[in-house]
Amino acid sequence: MVFRLAFLGCLLVACPAVAGEEPFHFPEGKHGKGELKYLDGLPVLIAAGTPEEVGEQIGVLAVKPAAVKMKALVKDAIQKRVGPVGWPLLVRTCTGLFEKFPPEYRKEVEAMARGGGIDPEVLIVANTVADVMHLGGCSALVVEPGRSATGGSLLGRNMDTEALAGLVEASLVIVRRPAGKHAFVSVTVPGLLACGSEMNDAGLVLAANDVWRTKDGSPKLEPRGTPLIVAIRQLMEDCASRADARRLLRDFKATTTGCAILADREGGAVYELTPKNIIMRPAEEGLCTCTNHFCSRELAVPMEPCWRYDKLQEYRKRPKLGVPDVAAALNDVDQGKATLHSMIFEPTALRAHIALATGPAKNRLRKTLECGELFR
Repeated sequence: MVFRLAFLGCLLVACPAVAGEEPFHFPEGKHGKGELKYLDGLPVLIAAGTPEEVGEQIGVLAVKPAAVKMKALVKDAIQKRVGPVGWPLLVRTCTGLFEKFPPEYRKEVEAMARGGGIDPEVLIVANTVADVMHLGGCSALVVEPGRSATGGSLLGRNMDTEALAGLVEASLVIVRRPAGKHAFVSVTVPGLLACGSEMNDAGLVLAANDVWRTKDGSPKLEPRGTPLIVAIRQLMEDCASRADARRLLRDFKATTTGCAILADREGGAVYELTPKNIIMRPAEEGLCTCTNHFCSRELAVPMEPCWRYDKLQEYRKRPKLGVPDVAAALNDVDQGKATLHSMIFEPTALRAHIALATGPAKNRLRKTLECGELFR
């Protein structure tokens, strides 16, 4: 399971403002049990209820305002990579994966499409293309309680993509309260079931990084595997700890290669995932660092040095790391316009510090969100 959703999500929802256009801005509003409002400048959508209710709320409040841009942008942007001949094949492949989704997830996607007034094909591709194509790369740093200046775990993450200047403006925070399951928060874009930047109400945090190469001979796509976005949702909705997540991961076969970084109130670890293997890489001296390559003996391949990984490793020299230190580390590995979201999760406090704007690291202002209040 690798969670390469930020690139597509940004393609989904926004396009660069042209001269004379006002920047995209979500309107505040309510629909059913759902509400979209601004908290400290962050657009936050709270959706609750059955899959159909959650999907309709997100569709009406977030997908619909961006639907005009989405309809043309998704297909056009992806066709630049696969070509006009490759698009129908991609749609067939993505549809085959979507048909493997549990019924409740298919219902939520279909309700988002109806509520947003958009062709369901667009959202089907959006929610499955990361299984098929390598689209992005990210950076993550986990601090366990023994190395944390706060006394609790920290997970810092930059959601990095390719050069997508201007595509970040329709990003938002979505809080889902699914009936009978754990509530969770996503730093994401509308139209996706999850994004790979999540924390649930039990303090389980998930970040996900793309990896292109492995030495275990795994296929680029294993269609019999668990679709990536399904894996993320099940981890967030059904698991209260890394121990729960480990048990769930044992039942998954990955569709492709990547890293899942998991943290809870006790600590964190990196899971290196391929269709053939799941290798846990535990914290070393209370820290985990991860960019876009495997480090385990079983999966790592020779590669050029990664400057972002080396920068994060430098923070091992500090005896304790607090939120400002993790923020500094994320700024050090910031890729400017390619870094769409930057965030720090605090599992014990159920708190997140989030920046949605692209641009130089020194200009990033992470806004604090008290997620515990939103989960309730």
